[in-house]
Amino acid sequence: MPAINRLHVVLVKPSKYDDDGYVVRYFRGVLPSNTLAAMRSITLEFAERWLIERNVRITIEIIDDIVDAIPYRAAGPVTVEEYESRKERYDKQLVEKHGVDITGKSTEEKVKILRRLREEMYEKLKDAVYKRRGWTAEGIPKVATVKRLKIDFPAVLELLKANGVTE
Repeated sequence: MPAINRLHVVLVKPSKYDDDGYVVRYFRGVLPSNTLAAMRSITLEFAERWLIERNVRITIEIIDDIVDAIPYRAAGPVTVEEYESRKERYDKQLVEKHGVDITGKSTEEKVKILRRLREEMYEKLKDAVYKRRGWTAEGIPKVATVKRLKIDFPAVLELLKANGVTE
């Protein structure tokens, strides 16, 4: 049997759902518990020991959809009051960054435009992250990704297929 010199560990935090069936999400990775952080810390310590003792390099990937999506509030001003409290800053962003002519626009219109632009930017970022991770647009690992991670067990492949992932 050939010697193993690399190990890729994937730590996945299962989703939690609210009463309406939506995934519970937190802004900036604030979690009610630190399970993934603790597991990563333990794995890092283990990885250092195995690199020294057995010449095995361990890489760690963390998947946590609870903090992988931005909450609605975090995309920008939600209320007119919030916009007006930083009006100069937000107006400058609309004009200079996005090239929007704000002349004659009400604060409500500017809030709507800025949120739409920020949400579009976030979606582009999310698409790029999902592509880099080897996921579908819905955030599901592609078959090639599970094969690369060597977790292409029959049950995993069946689960992917049941969720419409066939390539």
